[in-house]
Amino acid sequence: MKSGNEWIIANKNGYYSYSTTSLANTRSYHGLFVSLNEDFSRTVYLSKIWEEIIIGEKTYYLDTNLFGDIIHPDGYSRMREHTLFPTPTFTFQTEGTTIRKEIFWHPTKNSLFIRYSISDEIPDSVRLVPLIGIRDAGSMNRITPYQYKMGEQLTVERDGKNLNIRTDGTFRSKEEWYRNFTYDEEKTRGYACSEDLYTPGYFEFGLPVEINLQISNEEERIDPGTAKELYLKQLMPKLRKDIFPEQFQHISDIFSIGDSIIAGFPWFGSWSRDAFISLPGLLLVRKKYAVAKSVLERFKEKFPDGKFTSYIGEKSTPSDSPLWYIYSVKKYMDYTNDLPFLESVLEFCKLIVENYIEGYNGIRIEDSLVHSPPGSTWMDGNCNGQFETPREGKTVEVNALWYNSLLSLREFYVTTRKEFPDKLSGLIQTTRDEFHKKFVYNDSVKDIADPDDHSIRPNMLLAFSLPYPVLENFRNYKKSVTDLVTPYGLRSLSPSDKRFVGIYWGDQCSRDRAYHNGTIWPWLIGPYVSASVRSGSSKDRLRTYFGPLLKLNYVPEIFDGFQPSEPRGCIVQAWSYAEILRSFSEDLS
Repeated sequence: MKSGNEWIIANKNGYYSYSTTSLANTRSYHGLFVSLNEDFSRTVYLSKIWEEIIIGEKTYYLDTNLFGDIIHPDGYSRMREHTLFPTPTFTFQTEGTTIRKEIFWHPTKNSLFIRYSISDEIPDSVRLVPLIGIRDAGSMNRITPYQYKMGEQLTVERDGKNLNIRTDGTFRSKEEWYRNFTYDEEKTRGYACSEDLYTPGYFEFGLPVEINLQISNEEERIDPGTAKELYLKQLMPKLRKDIFPEQFQHISDIFSIGDSIIAGFPWFGSWSRDAFISLPGLLLVRKKYAVAKSVLERFKEKFPDGKFTSYIGEKSTPSDSPLWYIYSVKKYMDYTNDLPFLESVLEFCKLIVENYIEGYNGIRIEDSLVHSPPGSTWMDGNCNGQFETPREGKTVEVNALWYNSLLSLREFYVTTRKEFPDKLSGLIQTTRDEFHKKFVYNDSVKDIADPDDHSIRPNMLLAFSLPYPVLENFRNYKKSVTDLVTPYGLRSLSPSDKRFVGIYWGDQCSRDRAYHNGTIWPWLIGPYVSASVRSGSSKDRLRTYFGPLLKLNYVPEIFDGFQPSEPRGCIVQAWSYAEILRSFSEDLS
């Protein structure tokens, strides 16, 4: 089951429903009711509903599952159509009966609704069997004790976690285990791929015309009509529909959770680098200034020493995340001119710069440029502790960010009418001079200096695209990255390189080998567009070339480097949406 055949919806709390268009779950992360927990882990509460439509002596099934090489039941054969927007809706036919299954969330409460609308010949009865996991989204379920009770709602409990199901049907107690569901995506990835699901019984409905289920881990009863009305209201476009389709705008909303930005659905949490890159497009372009401010304040509070880790609770310190923080502060100020906020983070931004000068965890300044230790840039894939793209040395994008940070910090001092430190002022010019000396080679830009690495990668785009670019006239260097550019983003390595891997597939090591060695990244469209427009490229041509990406149902984390480029990784990724939103709004509108 290809990721392009998947669908996802989420509420504003990060709870989601995620499956395939056949409704066969093929990942451990698939499920109808999946929670986002405080530590950004996920819990699959309700895996799916097994539907039985009874007409006379015959029973028809709407669900589809994989059990090894066996598909059972074959509900996909009765599916006549499906639509994914504004709500995932699946239409089935069994003899003369038409069943329409619609799935939607309450936008702000942790309640999911499934509505069955039945027309034409009404069946004698419908049975709905909830198949329950209540397990970590990255694990598999095996037979273990559950407890349940039936009052105003069905409540199933395991390990202190409750799942509640409300409906008007008659509950029939019949505890069973459905064994050996197989998830092919996990099998391909080399993970455990088979699990058992529990049901306490089923709900039965006689001669139904409409059936509504409310699924929640809370107690409140909510009218499904009200929930749907609120859900559709929050889907209303907030930007120009002639540039950003409604589906694109809707999905771009789901990454902002309180004062956090979720890097991607379904498995990423709040990553520092991803949050700072994504903040301008997801929040500032959409005029969500208060949320953007809260995100910046939260990271400052969590990392008062200015030494961001990849995410909260992790130990590695990226060599670029603090510099991306200064970038996002600069962008926030460009949009808001919020002087009190700038004054509150000025010393923090100065601390970030001073950390680089003093050095920490292998990050240090040499000849005015930043030296990055292995695996500390955004190209950080590793297999069994070995980095596939270690990129140790002076990396081009980190030093472009370093130069941008120094000039941004000077701007912050001028804005707040404070005197910029002399030692930092002198560092600006020497950084620029050293960058030109170390990285510019004829009509190309090195990926790494000291030791020199001339690999053709997209990282050099940052030298031209940041608010304070260290290089100009991208048109003079554009030819060097031609092989990287595709309508879906930029390849992470030239196909002419012997290390190029064109398909992101297989076990963890196979995927990490491809991750930054050919895989296409949509987020790089942002730097490419910004650099291109600054050097005089046609806005119309850029809009046309990258336009097909906006028309996809979902913009994923990555695509295969080979054509045709299959979507891979997370079904939706924050910075994929964010950099398209930012560059199309700032540079192409």
